[in-house]
Amino acid sequence: MSRTRSAFVGVALVALALGAAVPASAGGGAAASLLEDDFESAIKAVVPATVFCVAPKDKGLSPGSSGVLISKEGHVLSDGDAGAYFKPKTGPDGRPLLGPDGSPQAERAHSDVVEVRIPDLKRGTYAVHLARVVKRVPEIDSTLLKLEKPPTSGLPYVVPGTSADVEVGQFTFAVGTSVPQGEGDAASSLTAGVVASLSPLAPGDAGGRWGELFTSAAVNPGVNGGPLVDAEGTLVGIISTWGEPTAENPFQFLGKAYPIDRIRNAYRDAPGFVAAFPERKGPAGARTKQAERIERALAASARKVKPSVVSLSVKRSAPVTTTVGTPRGPAQLPRYQGPTSGVVVSADGWVVASLYAFADVLALAQPGSPNNIASEVGQVTEVVAHFPDGPSVPAKLVAHDQRLGLVLFKADVPAGFSATPAEVAPAGSLRVGRLVLCVANPFGEARRPSPLLTIGMLSRVHPADAAEAWAGCFQTDAGMTDGTVGGALVDVRGRLLGLATLWNPAGQGRNSGIGYGVPWDRIEAALPSLKAGTSVRYNTAWMGVEFGNAEGKPPLAGVMPDSPAERAGLKVGDRVAAVDGKPVESLGDVLRVVRAKVPGDHLKLSVIRGDRTIEVDLVLAPRPAPPGAAPDAGKPTTPGGGKKPEDAKKPDGEKKPEAPSAPPDAGMAP
Repeated sequence: MSRTRSAFVGVALVALALGAAVPASAGGGAAASLLEDDFESAIKAVVPATVFCVAPKDKGLSPGSSGVLISKEGHVLSDGDAGAYFKPKTGPDGRPLLGPDGSPQAERAHSDVVEVRIPDLKRGTYAVHLARVVKRVPEIDSTLLKLEKPPTSGLPYVVPGTSADVEVGQFTFAVGTSVPQGEGDAASSLTAGVVASLSPLAPGDAGGRWGELFTSAAVNPGVNGGPLVDAEGTLVGIISTWGEPTAENPFQFLGKAYPIDRIRNAYRDAPGFVAAFPERKGPAGARTKQAERIERALAASARKVKPSVVSLSVKRSAPVTTTVGTPRGPAQLPRYQGPTSGVVVSADGWVVASLYAFADVLALAQPGSPNNIASEVGQVTEVVAHFPDGPSVPAKLVAHDQRLGLVLFKADVPAGFSATPAEVAPAGSLRVGRLVLCVANPFGEARRPSPLLTIGMLSRVHPADAAEAWAGCFQTDAGMTDGTVGGALVDVRGRLLGLATLWNPAGQGRNSGIGYGVPWDRIEAALPSLKAGTSVRYNTAWMGVEFGNAEGKPPLAGVMPDSPAERAGLKVGDRVAAVDGKPVESLGDVLRVVRAKVPGDHLKLSVIRGDRTIEVDLVLAPRPAPPGAAPDAGKPTTPGGGKKPEDAKKPDGEKKPEAPSAPPDAGMAP
């Protein structure tokens, strides 16, 4: 079982964070041990029964799917691709068709005979058995198979349970395997998470309470068709997809499964149904019930925060896009365009949301990218705020803050209705290593019984004076995606820590779940100015200098008349040695600090003048508009991030935009 122990690491820490859920006699280590006992019982039940389903070799190339044995007679559940393969496309003359590049064209087909590879964990290999398809149900991406000759020695299998009692916040394990074509290790991979969301069945549909189930357990295409089990080791669903990014999918990068109740109902007319779906008799194994206690705590926290997270339906004159540089030129990342989440600030309808959902914030995270944030925010034409415990009402976009990465709205709440602000966590709550829950509501006017919930850890608090766009934010792996931004980041007691956001999806990897939280105290401090309609934009502050072309500490080649630099006493020839107490090694060090400031901010400079160093306190001014420019032209849309030699004589912060170069979804957060 050593291959599966890594699944314990993240979720076992939940027990340490939930002291109230632990018996008084048990310490933190004992709590984690009790939780591991629960999980190990579940894992022992499912891993030996997780199989790989692939079309016979003579059919052609087969991608294969994971699957799970569900009866001693050899019934197997998998996804709709069980037995899928690619066969050459031929023309009317029977000759292979070729593509534009001269390669043979292929089309997908399905074999009714499937190889099922069953792992032998003791020997580290697998046995191949032929199975026949009993029935396919494309509507739920499902296939039921039956081994032709089940071994007389018996089979490991997982008894299908029920998904009727599944609740957001319950632990789930996603299991998959990709058994090699030749001999090799047949062990499964396993990840752990919680039920993130549940989609009710459509009216008139039969087969339980839920139509779809989403999990925060890390999954990828190789897990498709594999089992999703609860902490008791019973089958609650079959993984269908890992969440391709599409414009209307708020669950992108989360794992989707079809609930077992719906699957069971779809096969009631299949031969051998009773043997394939026997009634469960008792639990899969002895449990301490520690997992159940923690699940109840997580569900309670989600319910507590739910009324404070509104869903914002947004209409725009143009969609939000993110353009990144690739070896083949600029490319657009697929961006979710559906309803986004917002956090209630006050009972009278003030709401904050993530700027990421309304503009391409890559310009803030990657110097040199075109900054069109103000104009993109201005493309919002209509917003409706859907309160979970109240009405759906129009909301006005009042202001945005590029430094904090948020947008402020005022919802037109009716008389007699009071919105529900979240309880704020006490000071000092941003501690590395604590559990963080992200509670989101990207469902628009559809009132879901539960919010979208993901969990993770607080992994870092970034210094407020850092050069990056996420300065002052805290970092978390609580399943941050396009669909969860704008949600409330809370502790295990449902107390507000901050607002969920993303800064650089191209460089940090949306599918990693890594994201950021804007601390609530910073949002609270910014609210008075934002409520007054004052937006905070990057690169609008002006020093009034020209920098010379030189390596190292940048010299001043010019000081503008009646500029902040002249009023502070700066002179041509001064070399900037430090900005706001940080040493300067290049012009980019200066510009990165200046672009993040706004008019009225102080800029403390250490400059070398002759053989001495002097200290200067400069008050930045608004950047003046070029002669003959439109009234707003003095507010550049491109942040400075260092100058090319041909730009060295230009005023501070002004430069030609550079094409972004980060590959899509590459790397991890710092």
